[in-house]
Amino acid sequence: MNVFSLLLKGIYSPKDIARARFTGIGKAILFIFILSIIAAVPQGYHMSKEISNAMSGFQHVIKKDLPDFSIEKGTLQADQSTPIEKEENGITIIFDPAEKIKSSELESKQTAIALLKEKAVIAIDGQMTDIPYQLLGGTLTKDELASVTNQNQAIIIPVICVLLYLSTAALMFISATFLAMLGTFIKRMQQKEMSFQMLWKLSAYSLTLTTVFFAIMSALNTPVANSFLLNWVINFIFLYLVVKEIPAKK
Repeated sequence: MNVFSLLLKGIYSPKDIARARFTGIGKAILFIFILSIIAAVPQGYHMSKEISNAMSGFQHVIKKDLPDFSIEKGTLQADQSTPIEKEENGITIIFDPAEKIKSSELESKQTAIALLKEKAVIAIDGQMTDIPYQLLGGTLTKDELASVTNQNQAIIIPVICVLLYLSTAALMFISATFLAMLGTFIKRMQQKEMSFQMLWKLSAYSLTLTTVFFAIMSALNTPVANSFLLNWVINFIFLYLVVKEIPAKK
């Protein structure tokens, strides 16, 4: 059975997945990477769109709404003591060289870019990423920063998408391993004879249903309540049904 047949069978047929327990470990690893693509593509699309909108809005606000400033020796220099906050393309742009805005206020923003005294901060859904100005090197004026942002957009988005895929693949491998560990209890309950490697392969294939489901929900930009719990309950039940299809030891 090839990986594409496994993808199809993994959605609805525990019996066929049970038959795949004798496939090579290499095929299971390849399967995990394919599942990672399915999971990462919708997220990557929405993230790329948000980043593109954020950077476009950031450039517009820099050019039109912020006072003249420069970044020298890793420090933001500007004749502005009060914070400036602007909304553009659904993104909050904050200019605060005096750092009067607290970190908790930034965390509360759904999507925001803040220019502080010694760093830029990107906040997305409460997660903050700091970018020290020292990384930019040299001196930058307001117009130069807008130009650098525009030039780097074509680089930043692909790099972030690659990092997203790698993190998704790593999480998928961890999920398969954890599910296989749960599978050791399932096989004892059902008195089945299987090696851990066989359980790991079956666990990898058993992740198909939830991966496809949540990828579709992500593509539709539709949140799922209690997604973490739902994900693991479905994975456990599917693996349970797969192991049930395997003949018991005599």
